[in-house]
Amino acid sequence: MSLTRLFAALGLSLALANLAMAQPLLPPREAVPEPQQPQPLAQPPFQIDRQQEANLDLLLHNWQQTSSRVNTFSCTFTLFEYNAVFGAADKPMRVEQGEIRYVRPDKGLYRVKSKGGEHWMCDGRAIYEFSSAKSQLIESRLPPELWGKAIADGPLPFVFGVDAGKLKQRYWMRITTPQQAKGQVWLEAYPRTRQDAANFKRVDIILTEAGLEPYALQMYEPQGKVRKVYQFADLSINSSLHKVQEFMGGFVSPQTPLGWRHIIQDAPVTPQPPNANPTVSTPQNPAQTQAGRQPQTR
Repeated sequence: MSLTRLFAALGLSLALANLAMAQPLLPPREAVPEPQQPQPLAQPPFQIDRQQEANLDLLLHNWQQTSSRVNTFSCTFTLFEYNAVFGAADKPMRVEQGEIRYVRPDKGLYRVKSKGGEHWMCDGRAIYEFSSAKSQLIESRLPPELWGKAIADGPLPFVFGVDAGKLKQRYWMRITTPQQAKGQVWLEAYPRTRQDAANFKRVDIILTEAGLEPYALQMYEPQGKVRKVYQFADLSINSSLHKVQEFMGGFVSPQTPLGWRHIIQDAPVTPQPPNANPTVSTPQNPAQTQAGRQPQTR
């Protein structure tokens, strides 16, 4: 799994929930034909008037204020995955249980509880992925400029560190609340950038109307054939119990499981301007400057 997709997974996480576990809230939507390679949208796929734009701006501003008050968070989740190619559009092909933990601004844990399920954590300096299929613990070190904000600036920052200005820069957004959705606010987002288009085609977000707390999330993958619905439960925000060792210990650099390999992917080396510091040598290999060092194995 790439570093980008790891950020995306964490961005899905913080949702307020007491949802029924039988069926997801969001129905399938008609797929729009996609090019072979995911591309960002140069123009919005919809039109909104000035009043709708003003309502969106107010909502995003208030949502940012709510998000800024979240310091610690934990929940469990149920993930429903649908595949329109290999299965029925309204019946999940995969149902998983998992857990999520978060400490502001950049520590997080995401774990699917089934054997071999996705499991990764971020300690603020690196992201650690447990790859059961390869028997590898993959450590992807973050460049210093991302320390303290890697999660908030990830490809799906709809929850952690919500920034109204950044959301509008990166996504075409509109309010889509149906009449029957009492006590909820629905949002729809399409990517503006190539990086975000590589992670998803569209995201539907449901917020509680009273507290603007995330309630549910549905993501369509780039080609529009697979969608994932996250339902969250056992929500805990800013709890005093989060200070105990069992919670905070989840963000300590993990030990390599017995029989596994520890793979290290160093952060890219930032090029220095000419003569910026005569005592520091410049890497001789341009590829090393552009892409960082080769992965190491322990």
